[in-house]
Amino acid sequence: MLKKIITITIVLVMVISLSGCDRSDGFLGRGANNNTEKVTSSDIYIPIEKLRTLNPIVSKDEDAYYINKLIYDGLFQLNNNLEIEPVLAESYNYTNDGYSVTIYLKSGIKWHDGNSFTANDVKFTIDAYKSAGTKCIYHNYVNNISSVTAKNSNTVVVNFNNNKNVAIENFIFPIIPKHQFKNISQSTQEDVNFIPIGTGKYKVKDYDSYFELVLVANEEYNLGKTANNKILFQVMRDKKDALNLIDMNTVSISFAKEIDRDTDYTNKDVEVTSFPSNEVEFIGFNFSNEYLKNKKIRQAIAHAIDTKNIIETGYYQSGVVNDNIYYPNYLGVDSSNDKYDYDIDKATELITEAGYVDNDGDGKVENEDGEVLRVNILVNNNPARVVAAQSIKNGLDKLPIESNIIDQEWDVYNNSLKKGDFDIFIGGYKIEDIYDMRFMLHSGFSNIIRYSNPNLDLLLDKMQSGISKEEKLSTFKKIKKILDDEIPYYCLLYKTYGAITPKSFKGELYPMFNDFYRDCGDWKCIYEKQEGEE
Repeated sequence: MLKKIITITIVLVMVISLSGCDRSDGFLGRGANNNTEKVTSSDIYIPIEKLRTLNPIVSKDEDAYYINKLIYDGLFQLNNNLEIEPVLAESYNYTNDGYSVTIYLKSGIKWHDGNSFTANDVKFTIDAYKSAGTKCIYHNYVNNISSVTAKNSNTVVVNFNNNKNVAIENFIFPIIPKHQFKNISQSTQEDVNFIPIGTGKYKVKDYDSYFELVLVANEEYNLGKTANNKILFQVMRDKKDALNLIDMNTVSISFAKEIDRDTDYTNKDVEVTSFPSNEVEFIGFNFSNEYLKNKKIRQAIAHAIDTKNIIETGYYQSGVVNDNIYYPNYLGVDSSNDKYDYDIDKATELITEAGYVDNDGDGKVENEDGEVLRVNILVNNNPARVVAAQSIKNGLDKLPIESNIIDQEWDVYNNSLKKGDFDIFIGGYKIEDIYDMRFMLHSGFSNIIRYSNPNLDLLLDKMQSGISKEEKLSTFKKIKKILDDEIPYYCLLYKTYGAITPKSFKGELYPMFNDFYRDCGDWKCIYEKQEGEE
Protein backbone atom coordinates (compact mmCIF):
# COMPACT_ATOMS: atom_id res chain seq x y z
CA MET A 1 0.00 0.00 0.00
CA LEU A 2 2.87 2.36 0.85
CA LYS A 3 4.50 1.71 -2.54
CA LYS A 4 1.18 2.36 -4.27
CA ILE A 5 0.72 5.67 -2.46
CA ILE A 6 4.27 6.70 -3.33
CA THR A 7 3.79 5.80 -6.99
CA ILE A 8 0.52 7.75 -7.25
CA THR A 9 2.12 10.73 -5.53
CA ILE A 10 5.08 10.68 -7.95
CA VAL A 11 2.79 10.60 -10.96
CA LEU A 12 0.67 13.49 -9.64
CA VAL A 13 3.72 15.59 -8.82
CA MET A 14 5.22 14.96 -12.26
CA VAL A 15 1.98 15.79 -14.06
CA ILE A 16 1.37 18.95 -12.05
CA SER A 17 4.97 20.17 -12.28
CA LEU A 18 5.07 19.79 -16.04
CA SER A 19 1.47 20.52 -16.96
CA GLY A 20 2.44 23.99 -18.11
CA CYS A 21 4.55 22.35 -20.82
CA ASP A 22 1.65 20.37 -22.26
CA ARG A 23 -0.83 21.62 -24.87
CA SER A 24 -3.92 23.19 -23.37
CA ASP A 25 -6.93 22.95 -25.69
CA GLY A 26 -10.47 24.00 -24.97
CA PHE A 27 -13.70 22.15 -25.71
CA LEU A 28 -13.61 20.34 -29.08
CA GLY A 29 -9.99 21.41 -29.49
CA ARG A 30 -10.68 25.16 -29.65
CA GLY A 31 -8.15 26.85 -27.42
CA ALA A 32 -9.13 29.88 -25.40
CA ASN A 33 -5.87 31.46 -26.60
CA ASN A 34 -4.28 30.15 -29.78
CA ASN A 35 -1.07 32.16 -29.42
CA THR A 36 1.65 29.75 -28.39
CA GLU A 37 5.35 29.94 -27.73
CA LYS A 38 8.01 27.24 -27.65
CA VAL A 39 9.81 26.45 -24.42
CA THR A 40 13.06 24.49 -24.40
CA SER A 41 13.92 22.29 -21.43
CA SER A 42 17.22 20.52 -20.80
CA ASP A 43 15.63 18.32 -18.10
CA ILE A 44 15.24 14.75 -19.35
CA TYR A 45 12.80 12.57 -17.38
CA ILE A 46 13.31 8.79 -17.59
CA PRO A 47 11.29 6.12 -15.73
CA ILE A 48 13.09 3.41 -13.77
CA GLU A 49 12.11 0.79 -11.22
CA LYS A 50 13.41 0.91 -7.66
CA LEU A 51 17.11 0.06 -7.48
CA ARG A 52 18.60 -2.28 -4.94
CA THR A 53 21.97 -0.53 -5.26
CA LEU A 54 23.96 1.57 -7.71
CA ASN A 55 27.20 -0.12 -6.64
CA PRO A 56 28.39 -1.73 -9.92
CA ILE A 57 30.35 -4.38 -8.05
CA VAL A 58 27.22 -6.11 -6.78
CA SER A 59 24.31 -4.52 -8.65
CA LYS A 60 22.34 -6.79 -10.96
CA ASP A 61 19.50 -4.35 -11.66
CA GLU A 62 19.08 -3.67 -15.35
CA ASP A 63 18.35 0.02 -14.80
CA ALA A 64 21.48 0.42 -12.67
CA TYR A 65 23.57 -1.19 -15.42
CA TYR A 66 22.53 1.45 -17.96
CA ILE A 67 22.67 4.35 -15.48
CA ASN A 68 26.20 3.45 -14.42
CA LYS A 69 27.30 3.85 -18.05
CA LEU A 70 26.67 7.58 -17.55
CA ILE A 71 28.49 7.83 -14.22
CA TYR A 72 31.47 5.53 -14.70
CA ASP A 73 33.99 4.94 -17.47
CA GLY A 74 35.77 1.74 -18.42
CA LEU A 75 39.30 1.35 -19.62
CA PHE A 76 37.73 0.68 -23.01
CA GLN A 77 34.28 0.80 -24.60
CA LEU A 78 32.55 -0.76 -27.60
CA ASN A 79 31.26 1.32 -30.48
CA ASN A 80 28.11 0.65 -32.51
CA ASN A 81 29.86 -2.19 -34.40
CA LEU A 82 31.27 -3.61 -31.13
CA GLU A 83 34.77 -2.49 -32.08
CA ILE A 84 36.99 -1.63 -29.13
CA GLU A 85 37.83 2.01 -28.32
CA PRO A 86 40.03 3.39 -25.51
CA VAL A 87 38.46 5.51 -22.77
CA LEU A 88 40.49 5.66 -19.56
CA ALA A 89 43.24 3.67 -21.27
CA GLU A 90 45.75 5.36 -23.57
CA SER A 91 47.23 2.21 -25.11
CA TYR A 92 48.10 -1.40 -24.33
CA ASN A 93 50.40 -4.22 -25.36
CA TYR A 94 50.44 -7.97 -24.72
CA THR A 95 53.46 -10.14 -24.01
CA ASN A 96 54.42 -12.52 -26.80
CA ASP A 97 52.89 -15.52 -25.01
CA GLY A 98 49.63 -13.64 -24.37
CA TYR A 99 49.65 -14.32 -20.64
CA SER A 100 50.01 -10.67 -19.66
CA VAL A 101 48.90 -7.24 -20.86
CA THR A 102 50.27 -3.85 -19.89
CA ILE A 103 47.71 -1.05 -20.00
CA TYR A 104 48.86 2.57 -20.07
CA LEU A 105 46.35 5.04 -18.60
CA LYS A 106 45.43 8.55 -19.59
CA SER A 107 46.67 11.27 -17.26
CA GLY A 108 44.79 14.21 -15.83
CA ILE A 109 41.56 12.29 -15.20
CA LYS A 110 39.62 13.29 -12.08
CA TRP A 111 36.94 11.52 -10.09
CA HIS A 112 33.74 13.46 -9.48
CA ASP A 113 34.98 14.38 -5.99
CA GLY A 114 38.22 15.89 -7.37
CA ASN A 115 40.59 13.04 -6.57
CA SER A 116 42.97 11.85 -9.29
CA PHE A 117 42.36 8.62 -11.19
CA THR A 118 45.37 6.24 -10.98
CA ALA A 119 46.44 2.68 -11.67
CA ASN A 120 45.63 1.80 -8.04
CA ASP A 121 41.95 2.36 -8.86
CA VAL A 122 42.16 -0.15 -11.71
CA LYS A 123 43.83 -2.75 -9.49
CA PHE A 124 41.27 -2.18 -6.73
CA THR A 125 38.38 -2.49 -9.19
CA ILE A 126 39.55 -5.81 -10.62
CA ASP A 127 40.31 -7.22 -7.16
CA ALA A 128 36.84 -6.14 -5.97
CA TYR A 129 35.08 -7.73 -8.96
CA LYS A 130 36.99 -10.97 -8.40
CA SER A 131 36.19 -10.90 -4.69
CA ALA A 132 32.47 -10.44 -5.39
CA GLY A 133 32.47 -13.61 -7.51
CA THR A 134 29.19 -14.53 -9.16
CA LYS A 135 27.41 -11.70 -7.29
CA CYS A 136 29.05 -9.45 -9.87
CA ILE A 137 27.71 -9.20 -13.43
CA TYR A 138 31.29 -8.60 -14.61
CA HIS A 139 32.51 -11.86 -13.10
CA ASN A 140 33.18 -13.47 -16.50
CA TYR A 141 35.22 -10.47 -17.59
CA VAL A 142 37.75 -10.83 -14.75
CA ASN A 143 37.54 -14.54 -13.96
CA ASN A 144 40.65 -15.41 -15.99
CA ILE A 145 42.78 -12.72 -14.33
CA SER A 146 45.36 -14.19 -11.94
CA SER A 147 46.88 -10.95 -10.63
CA VAL A 148 47.05 -7.19 -11.16
CA THR A 149 49.97 -4.87 -10.44
CA ALA A 150 49.98 -1.07 -10.40
CA LYS A 151 53.44 -0.53 -11.87
CA ASN A 152 53.19 3.23 -11.42
CA SER A 153 50.39 5.81 -11.31
CA ASN A 154 49.64 5.46 -15.03
CA THR A 155 50.57 1.85 -15.76
CA VAL A 156 48.87 -1.41 -14.77
CA VAL A 157 49.99 -4.96 -15.57
CA VAL A 158 47.37 -7.71 -15.74
CA ASN A 159 48.32 -11.40 -15.69
CA PHE A 160 46.08 -14.23 -16.87
CA ASN A 161 45.57 -17.88 -15.99
CA ASN A 162 45.40 -18.89 -19.67
CA ASN A 163 45.95 -17.04 -22.93
CA LYS A 164 42.70 -18.04 -24.65
CA ASN A 165 40.45 -15.66 -22.76
CA VAL A 166 42.39 -12.40 -22.65
CA ALA A 167 40.74 -10.20 -25.30
CA ILE A 168 40.92 -6.50 -24.57
CA GLU A 169 37.10 -6.42 -24.83
CA ASN A 170 37.05 -7.89 -21.32
CA PHE A 171 38.17 -4.50 -19.96
CA ILE A 172 34.95 -2.58 -20.63
CA PHE A 173 33.68 -2.85 -17.03
CA PRO A 174 33.26 0.32 -14.90
CA ILE A 175 36.35 1.46 -12.98
CA ILE A 176 35.58 2.46 -9.39
CA PRO A 177 37.56 4.72 -7.01
CA LYS A 178 39.64 2.95 -4.39
CA HIS A 179 39.41 5.90 -2.00
CA GLN A 180 35.61 5.55 -1.70
CA PHE A 181 35.97 2.31 0.28
CA LYS A 182 37.86 1.28 3.40
CA ASN A 183 38.67 -2.11 1.90
CA ILE A 184 37.60 -4.73 -0.65
CA SER A 185 35.08 -6.25 1.76
CA GLN A 186 33.19 -2.96 2.12
CA SER A 187 33.10 -2.49 -1.65
CA THR A 188 31.18 -5.73 -2.14
CA GLN A 189 28.30 -4.80 0.16
CA GLU A 190 24.86 -4.09 -1.29
CA ASP A 191 23.86 -0.65 0.00
CA VAL A 192 20.60 0.85 -1.28
CA ASN A 193 21.85 4.36 -0.46
CA PHE A 194 25.21 3.96 -2.20
CA ILE A 195 26.19 7.17 -4.06
CA PRO A 196 28.41 6.45 -7.07
CA ILE A 197 31.58 8.46 -7.69
CA GLY A 198 32.86 8.02 -11.21
CA THR A 199 34.85 9.73 -13.90
CA GLY A 200 31.95 9.76 -16.37
CA LYS A 201 30.01 12.46 -18.21
CA TYR A 202 27.41 12.75 -15.42
CA LYS A 203 27.64 12.90 -11.65
CA VAL A 204 25.03 12.36 -8.94
CA LYS A 205 23.38 15.50 -7.59
CA ASP A 206 20.50 13.96 -5.59
CA TYR A 207 19.34 10.43 -4.89
CA ASP A 208 16.29 9.12 -3.09
CA SER A 209 15.98 5.38 -3.73
CA TYR A 210 12.17 5.61 -3.45
CA PHE A 211 11.69 8.66 -5.63
CA GLU A 212 14.37 10.07 -7.89
CA LEU A 213 17.98 9.98 -9.06
CA VAL A 214 19.25 13.26 -10.49
CA LEU A 215 22.37 13.36 -12.65
CA VAL A 216 24.01 16.61 -13.73
CA ALA A 217 26.86 17.28 -16.13
CA ASN A 218 30.39 16.60 -14.94
CA GLU A 219 31.92 19.98 -15.80
CA GLU A 220 35.44 18.58 -15.40
CA TYR A 221 34.84 15.79 -17.93
CA ASN A 222 37.73 15.68 -20.40
CA LEU A 223 37.18 12.37 -22.18
CA GLY A 224 34.68 13.81 -24.64
CA LYS A 225 32.02 16.46 -25.03
CA THR A 226 30.51 17.82 -21.81
CA ALA A 227 26.77 17.18 -21.35
CA ASN A 228 24.34 20.07 -21.79
CA ASN A 229 21.41 18.62 -19.87
CA LYS A 230 20.22 17.08 -16.63
CA ILE A 231 18.90 13.52 -16.36
CA LEU A 232 16.15 12.82 -13.84
CA PHE A 233 15.41 9.13 -13.32
CA GLN A 234 11.93 8.81 -11.82
CA VAL A 235 11.27 5.70 -9.70
CA MET A 236 8.03 3.88 -10.57
CA ARG A 237 6.55 0.65 -9.30
CA ASP A 238 6.53 -0.65 -12.85
CA LYS A 239 8.08 1.12 -15.84
CA LYS A 240 4.98 0.24 -17.82
CA ASP A 241 3.27 2.95 -15.75
CA ALA A 242 5.13 5.39 -18.00
CA LEU A 243 2.94 4.31 -20.91
CA ASN A 244 0.22 6.78 -19.95
CA LEU A 245 2.67 9.56 -19.20
CA ILE A 246 4.96 9.60 -22.20
CA ASP A 247 2.53 11.25 -24.60
CA MET A 248 1.70 13.82 -21.93
CA ASN A 249 5.31 15.11 -22.05
CA THR A 250 5.79 13.92 -18.47
CA VAL A 251 8.30 11.28 -19.53
CA SER A 252 11.01 12.34 -22.00
CA ILE A 253 12.14 8.89 -23.14
CA SER A 254 11.55 5.27 -22.24
CA PHE A 255 12.79 1.95 -23.57
CA ALA A 256 10.92 -1.27 -24.31
CA LYS A 257 12.20 -4.74 -25.14
CA GLU A 258 8.91 -6.53 -25.80
CA ILE A 259 8.49 -7.60 -29.43
CA ASP A 260 4.84 -6.46 -29.42
CA ARG A 261 5.71 -3.01 -28.06
CA ASP A 262 4.37 -1.17 -31.10
CA THR A 263 0.84 -2.36 -30.30
CA ASP A 264 1.09 -0.64 -26.89
CA TYR A 265 1.84 2.69 -28.54
CA THR A 266 -0.51 2.53 -31.54
CA ASN A 267 -2.82 5.20 -30.15
CA LYS A 268 -0.09 7.27 -28.53
CA ASP A 269 1.35 10.46 -29.97
CA VAL A 270 4.91 9.17 -29.73
CA GLU A 271 7.85 8.05 -31.85
CA VAL A 272 9.31 4.54 -31.59
CA THR A 273 12.94 4.18 -32.70
CA SER A 274 14.04 0.56 -33.07
CA PHE A 275 17.63 -0.64 -32.72
CA PRO A 276 19.27 -4.10 -32.73
CA SER A 277 19.40 -6.04 -29.49
CA ASN A 278 21.86 -8.78 -28.59
CA GLU A 279 19.08 -11.39 -28.82
CA VAL A 280 19.49 -13.66 -31.81
CA GLU A 281 16.86 -16.14 -33.05
CA PHE A 282 18.11 -19.01 -35.19
CA ILE A 283 17.71 -22.58 -36.30
CA GLY A 284 20.38 -25.12 -35.42
CA PHE A 285 21.13 -28.25 -37.43
CA ASN A 286 21.87 -31.56 -35.72
CA PHE A 287 25.21 -32.77 -37.08
CA SER A 288 24.56 -36.23 -35.67
CA ASN A 289 21.94 -36.57 -38.38
CA GLU A 290 23.56 -38.15 -41.43
CA TYR A 291 21.71 -36.20 -44.11
CA LEU A 292 22.06 -32.90 -42.26
CA LYS A 293 25.84 -33.36 -42.30
CA ASN A 294 25.55 -32.64 -46.01
CA LYS A 295 25.89 -28.86 -46.24
CA LYS A 296 23.84 -28.73 -49.43
CA ILE A 297 20.83 -30.00 -47.48
CA ARG A 298 21.40 -27.34 -44.82
CA GLN A 299 21.75 -24.73 -47.54
CA ALA A 300 18.55 -25.95 -49.21
CA ILE A 301 16.61 -25.66 -45.95
CA ALA A 302 17.99 -22.14 -45.44
CA HIS A 303 16.80 -21.13 -48.93
CA ALA A 304 13.30 -22.37 -48.03
CA ILE A 305 13.01 -20.02 -45.04
CA ASP A 306 11.28 -16.69 -45.54
CA THR A 307 12.88 -14.65 -42.76
CA LYS A 308 11.03 -11.45 -43.67
CA ASN A 309 7.72 -13.29 -43.29
CA ILE A 310 8.83 -14.65 -39.91
CA ILE A 311 9.78 -11.17 -38.68
CA GLU A 312 6.43 -9.78 -39.82
CA THR A 313 4.09 -12.54 -38.66
CA GLY A 314 5.86 -13.90 -35.59
CA TYR A 315 7.84 -10.98 -34.19
CA TYR A 316 5.59 -7.94 -34.90
CA GLN A 317 8.28 -6.45 -37.16
CA SER A 318 10.57 -6.18 -34.11
CA GLY A 319 13.54 -7.78 -35.79
CA VAL A 320 16.17 -7.30 -38.48
CA VAL A 321 17.52 -9.72 -41.06
CA ASN A 322 21.13 -10.74 -40.43
CA ASP A 323 23.23 -13.15 -42.48
CA ASN A 324 25.00 -14.81 -39.51
CA ILE A 325 24.66 -15.30 -35.77
CA TYR A 326 27.14 -12.56 -34.85
CA TYR A 327 25.85 -9.10 -34.05
CA PRO A 328 24.57 -7.11 -37.06
CA ASN A 329 27.51 -5.50 -38.91
CA TYR A 330 29.91 -6.90 -36.31
CA LEU A 331 33.30 -5.16 -36.49
CA GLY A 332 31.99 -3.14 -39.42
CA VAL A 333 31.44 -6.14 -41.71
CA ASP A 334 28.12 -5.74 -43.55
CA SER A 335 25.65 -8.50 -42.69
CA SER A 336 22.42 -7.14 -44.15
CA ASN A 337 22.41 -9.28 -47.32
CA ASP A 338 21.41 -12.88 -46.67
CA LYS A 339 23.35 -15.28 -48.89
CA TYR A 340 20.52 -17.77 -48.43
CA ASP A 341 17.57 -15.58 -49.31
CA TYR A 342 14.15 -17.15 -49.85
CA ASP A 343 14.45 -19.13 -53.11
CA ILE A 344 12.50 -22.39 -53.51
CA ASP A 345 13.99 -23.13 -56.95
CA LYS A 346 17.52 -22.84 -55.61
CA ALA A 347 16.59 -25.00 -52.62
CA THR A 348 15.22 -27.73 -54.92
CA GLU A 349 18.37 -27.59 -57.03
CA LEU A 350 20.59 -28.04 -53.96
CA ILE A 351 18.59 -31.09 -52.84
CA THR A 352 19.25 -32.72 -56.20
CA GLU A 353 22.95 -31.81 -56.00
CA ALA A 354 23.03 -33.48 -52.59
CA GLY A 355 22.06 -36.79 -54.21
CA TYR A 356 18.36 -36.94 -53.42
CA VAL A 357 15.98 -37.81 -56.27
CA ASP A 358 12.32 -38.73 -56.65
CA ASN A 359 12.66 -42.36 -57.76
CA ASP A 360 9.02 -43.43 -57.54
CA GLY A 361 7.25 -40.22 -58.56
CA ASP A 362 5.50 -39.67 -55.21
CA GLY A 363 6.86 -36.16 -54.81
CA LYS A 364 9.33 -37.19 -52.11
CA VAL A 365 13.05 -37.69 -52.64
CA GLU A 366 15.32 -40.49 -51.45
CA ASN A 367 19.05 -40.94 -51.45
CA GLU A 368 20.82 -43.89 -53.07
CA ASP A 369 20.03 -46.02 -50.00
CA GLY A 370 16.31 -45.31 -50.37
CA GLU A 371 16.15 -43.07 -47.29
CA VAL A 372 13.43 -40.41 -47.51
CA LEU A 373 14.44 -36.87 -46.66
CA ARG A 374 12.55 -35.95 -43.46
CA VAL A 375 12.95 -32.97 -41.15
CA ASN A 376 11.44 -32.62 -37.68
CA ILE A 377 11.34 -29.01 -36.44
CA LEU A 378 11.75 -28.83 -32.66
CA VAL A 379 10.38 -25.73 -30.96
CA ASN A 380 9.44 -24.72 -27.42
CA ASN A 381 5.99 -23.31 -26.74
CA ASN A 382 7.06 -19.74 -27.38
CA PRO A 383 4.35 -18.03 -29.50
CA ALA A 384 6.79 -16.21 -31.79
CA ARG A 385 8.87 -19.33 -32.38
CA VAL A 386 5.79 -21.46 -33.00
CA VAL A 387 4.79 -19.03 -35.75
CA ALA A 388 8.35 -19.21 -37.09
CA ALA A 389 8.18 -23.01 -37.09
CA GLN A 390 4.97 -22.97 -39.13
CA SER A 391 6.51 -20.54 -41.60
CA ILE A 392 9.55 -22.81 -41.97
CA LYS A 393 7.31 -25.83 -42.47
CA ASN A 394 5.35 -23.94 -45.14
CA GLY A 395 8.60 -23.40 -47.00
CA LEU A 396 9.73 -27.02 -46.63
CA ASP A 397 6.33 -28.22 -47.82
CA LYS A 398 7.15 -26.59 -51.17
CA LEU A 399 10.16 -28.89 -51.41
CA PRO A 400 10.23 -32.67 -51.77
CA ILE A 401 10.83 -32.95 -48.03
CA GLU A 402 8.65 -34.46 -45.32
CA SER A 403 8.47 -32.08 -42.36
CA ASN A 404 6.82 -32.04 -38.96
CA ILE A 405 6.67 -29.57 -36.06
CA ILE A 406 7.39 -30.86 -32.56
CA ASP A 407 6.17 -28.31 -30.00
CA GLN A 408 7.36 -29.03 -26.46
CA GLU A 409 7.22 -27.45 -23.02
CA TRP A 410 10.41 -25.64 -22.04
CA ASP A 411 11.89 -28.33 -19.78
CA VAL A 412 11.08 -31.14 -22.21
CA TYR A 413 12.45 -29.05 -25.09
CA ASN A 414 15.76 -28.47 -23.28
CA ASN A 415 16.02 -32.16 -22.46
CA SER A 416 15.51 -33.02 -26.14
CA LEU A 417 18.30 -30.64 -27.09
CA LYS A 418 20.69 -32.14 -24.55
CA LYS A 419 19.97 -35.65 -25.82
CA GLY A 420 20.28 -34.57 -29.45
CA ASP A 421 16.71 -35.67 -30.09
CA PHE A 422 15.98 -33.27 -32.96
CA ASP A 423 16.72 -32.65 -36.64
CA ILE A 424 16.59 -28.87 -36.56
CA PHE A 425 15.51 -26.69 -33.67
CA ILE A 426 14.42 -23.09 -33.28
CA GLY A 427 16.18 -21.33 -30.44
CA GLY A 428 17.65 -18.07 -29.28
CA TYR A 429 20.41 -16.60 -27.14
CA LYS A 430 21.08 -13.28 -25.46
CA ILE A 431 24.80 -12.88 -26.07
CA GLU A 432 27.30 -10.93 -23.93
CA ASP A 433 28.65 -7.82 -25.62
CA ILE A 434 32.19 -9.21 -25.97
CA TYR A 435 30.72 -11.80 -28.38
CA ASP A 436 32.75 -14.84 -27.43
CA MET A 437 30.83 -17.32 -29.62
CA ARG A 438 32.73 -20.45 -28.66
CA PHE A 439 29.82 -21.72 -26.56
CA MET A 440 27.81 -22.06 -29.78
CA LEU A 441 30.48 -23.09 -32.27
CA HIS A 442 33.63 -24.49 -30.66
CA SER A 443 33.87 -28.29 -30.69
CA GLY A 444 35.71 -28.21 -27.37
CA PHE A 445 32.75 -26.48 -25.70
CA SER A 446 30.28 -29.32 -26.36
CA ASN A 447 28.05 -27.16 -28.54
CA ILE A 448 24.48 -28.39 -28.66
CA ILE A 449 24.41 -29.14 -32.39
CA ARG A 450 27.46 -31.49 -32.24
CA TYR A 451 29.26 -29.35 -34.80
CA SER A 452 33.03 -29.63 -35.17
CA ASN A 453 35.51 -27.75 -37.32
CA PRO A 454 39.15 -27.67 -36.07
CA ASN A 455 40.03 -24.69 -38.29
CA LEU A 456 37.09 -22.72 -36.90
CA ASP A 457 38.10 -23.70 -33.35
CA LEU A 458 41.51 -22.10 -33.85
CA LEU A 459 39.97 -18.92 -35.23
CA LEU A 460 37.46 -18.68 -32.35
CA ASP A 461 40.28 -19.05 -29.83
CA LYS A 462 42.30 -16.42 -31.66
CA MET A 463 39.40 -13.95 -31.40
CA GLN A 464 39.70 -14.11 -27.60
CA SER A 465 43.49 -13.82 -27.51
CA GLY A 466 45.71 -10.75 -27.35
CA ILE A 467 45.45 -9.65 -30.97
CA SER A 468 45.15 -6.19 -32.50
CA LYS A 469 41.94 -4.67 -33.91
CA GLU A 470 43.23 -5.33 -37.41
CA GLU A 471 43.98 -8.98 -36.67
CA LYS A 472 40.58 -9.37 -35.02
CA LEU A 473 38.81 -8.05 -38.10
CA SER A 474 40.83 -10.31 -40.39
CA THR A 475 40.12 -13.31 -38.16
CA PHE A 476 36.40 -12.59 -38.05
CA LYS A 477 36.20 -12.38 -41.84
CA LYS A 478 37.66 -15.90 -41.99
CA ILE A 479 35.11 -17.08 -39.42
CA LYS A 480 32.28 -15.51 -41.36
CA LYS A 481 33.42 -17.19 -44.57
CA ILE A 482 33.23 -20.60 -42.86
CA LEU A 483 29.81 -19.85 -41.33
CA ASP A 484 28.47 -18.58 -44.65
CA ASP A 485 29.52 -21.82 -46.34
CA GLU A 486 28.73 -24.41 -43.67
CA ILE A 487 25.82 -22.65 -41.87
CA PRO A 488 25.86 -24.74 -38.69
CA TYR A 489 23.21 -22.24 -37.56
CA TYR A 490 20.95 -20.18 -39.76
CA CYS A 491 20.08 -16.75 -38.39
CA LEU A 492 16.35 -16.04 -38.54
CA LEU A 493 16.64 -12.53 -37.13
CA TYR A 494 18.06 -10.28 -34.48
CA LYS A 495 15.37 -8.89 -32.20
CA THR A 496 15.15 -5.13 -31.84
CA TYR A 497 14.47 -2.95 -28.82
CA GLY A 498 12.63 0.38 -28.97
CA ALA A 499 13.28 3.91 -27.73
CA ILE A 500 9.93 5.65 -27.16
CA THR A 501 9.84 9.43 -27.19
CA PRO A 502 7.09 12.09 -27.19
CA LYS A 503 6.88 14.63 -30.00
CA SER A 504 8.53 17.18 -27.72
CA PHE A 505 11.77 15.17 -27.57
CA LYS A 506 14.64 16.59 -29.60
CA GLY A 507 18.07 15.13 -30.13
CA GLU A 508 19.90 12.39 -31.95
CA LEU A 509 19.29 8.82 -30.73
CA TYR A 510 22.17 6.33 -30.83
CA PRO A 511 21.07 3.65 -28.34
CA MET A 512 22.81 0.29 -28.11
CA PHE A 513 21.59 -2.85 -26.38
CA ASN A 514 24.41 -2.37 -23.87
CA ASP A 515 24.19 1.43 -23.62
CA PHE A 516 20.69 2.91 -23.88
CA TYR A 517 21.80 6.48 -23.13
CA ARG A 518 24.78 6.63 -25.46
CA ASP A 519 25.57 10.20 -26.56
CA CYS A 520 22.60 11.63 -24.65
CA GLY A 521 24.38 14.84 -23.63
CA ASP A 522 22.48 17.02 -26.12
CA TRP A 523 19.00 15.58 -25.56
CA LYS A 524 16.35 18.19 -24.80
CA CYS A 525 12.62 18.77 -25.03
CA ILE A 526 10.77 21.59 -26.76
CA TYR A 527 7.22 22.19 -25.56
CA GLU A 528 4.47 24.48 -26.71
CA LYS A 529 2.62 26.57 -24.16
CA GLN A 530 -0.16 29.11 -24.40
CA GLU A 531 0.58 32.77 -23.85
CA GLY A 532 0.11 33.68 -20.23
CA GLU A 533 0.82 30.16 -18.92
CA GLU A 534 3.56 29.83 -16.33
